[in-house]
Amino acid sequence: MSFEEDEERREAREHGREKRRRKHLERVGFPNARCIYCGEDDYVCLQLDHTDGQEFSDALWPLCANCHAKRTHMQKDHPPKDAEPVDPLERIGRMVEGHADYLEMAVTRLREYGPILCAEAAARSPRNKRDGSKYERRRSPE
Repeated sequence: MSFEEDEERREAREHGREKRRRKHLERVGFPNARCIYCGEDDYVCLQLDHTDGQEFSDALWPLCANCHAKRTHMQKDHPPKDAEPVDPLERIGRMVEGHADYLEMAVTRLREYGPILCAEAAARSPRNKRDGSKYERRRSPE
């Protein structure tokens, strides 16, 4: 195989990858999509989640496969669905349940970030300077 043939194959692979990436992001509906919880931005991992459940809403948010699995697991605690959800109160109830799941996931993430930010702020404090030029970095609690 010549260098030119090898280069053509490499370019064809890259073109195929870029085409798949654009198609997936188009389906997701965001040009630079990332998971709204963990920030994952690898398009291969991104999925769309129905905020109120697939049967109840067309509102979609991008989640990575991992966060989507966690969210789907949370939905197992929701009340059982009627065969035909025609009552507006049920739709509202499903919306409230769905948004509560998102808030619960957000609270978990915020509780993780709070101590990290406080530790970083403490490390940057002039009181914690050791040599006058660098800040002491503290490890965040695990």
